[in-house]
Amino acid sequence: MGHYPWVDLERRPMTSADCREHADATCPSSDCSPGNLLIGVIGSDGRVGHIRPPLTVDENFVQRASQGATPPEARLRFAGQCVEAACAQWTGAACGVIQGLLTATGEKTEEPRETGIPVCAIRPSCRWFSQEGLDACRVCPLVVRSPKANLGRPSTPNLST
Repeated sequence: MGHYPWVDLERRPMTSADCREHADATCPSSDCSPGNLLIGVIGSDGRVGHIRPPLTVDENFVQRASQGATPPEARLRFAGQCVEAACAQWTGAACGVIQGLLTATGEKTEEPRETGIPVCAIRPSCRWFSQEGLDACRVCPLVVRSPKANLGRPSTPNLST
């Protein structure tokens, strides 16, 4: 985390009140906005390293993380409330992002495998996990959100290479 000095600013672990606030389905690929959770740091290998406990993002964090040419979402992973039909990725019944990721990676399995599953602070409320189980957890560290400028809708997470 040495490359991201703002991560250590005003660290506030998630409280039980935060858990109740995020009790509905959580999107594991949200933006850097106050109230969302910082759940990971993208390493030099392009994979997300999950952090525990997640940190609640405040306005000061957003301002500090947004300084520079690279958007915070390209360096850090955030989780926020799943907005379902208000999201461009919603298929009408489920999140289309995780379905596409599993197809692209070929990670969909018939039997659950617990190997290679990262520790995750949002798994109990994660939209992707609720849809696809442990298969979603295996591809989750590969997802890096790529914000698109001038669009009024959520951006599509991309697989990092």
